[in-house]
Amino acid sequence: MPLPPALLAKLAKRGILNNTENKEKTEIIKRRPVEEEEVIAESYDDKNEPKENSQPKNETSNKKFQPYPVMEKRRLRMLKIYPLPPNWVEVPDLNTDRYYYWNTETDQICWLSPSHPKAKIEFAKKSKQNEVEKPPVKETKRVDFSKMDDKETRHDDKYKPYKKKQKGDKDEIDPMDPASYSDIPRGKWSAGLDG
Repeated sequence: MPLPPALLAKLAKRGILNNTENKEKTEIIKRRPVEEEEVIAESYDDKNEPKENSQPKNETSNKKFQPYPVMEKRRLRMLKIYPLPPNWVEVPDLNTDRYYYWNTETDQICWLSPSHPKAKIEFAKKSKQNEVEKPPVKETKRVDFSKMDDKETRHDDKYKPYKKKQKGDKDEIDPMDPASYSDIPRGKWSAGLDG
């Protein structure tokens, strides 16, 4: 089976082919232009995997605000009865598709109109992107080891390493041992090789 022309050309270029037949073939190959392979660079990175220096993705950025019709009617009715005080603004919340109310001067927020009797007005929390919360630090007891008894310094039984059985302690027969299912005596694999 003849070699492909591209391989023949490479072998001839390196001086590996010395036969006269192969030289004739390589001369034919040299006359033809050698096709170059097209190299395509592809990225195999996972696009969903976050990069090291990237900010957390805002999942609501592409979401449209669409309040429920029933909630919209209730909101309008509430605003007729309990209008917004000055400096309060109605802000849409994309996560819940509802409006909340924000005081632009004091940075207070509320889910109901601030003039509503059941309104719970709170200060706005800072965003998690700007401030990283640190886990609470647990206080540990300081132990003075010089005053401890020997009994206290010993470990409990549950913390001791697993005690392995001694080789001589094994009285039961292994089910894979030929002695358990035949007439041969117990022994090692090399016991019958003595001759």
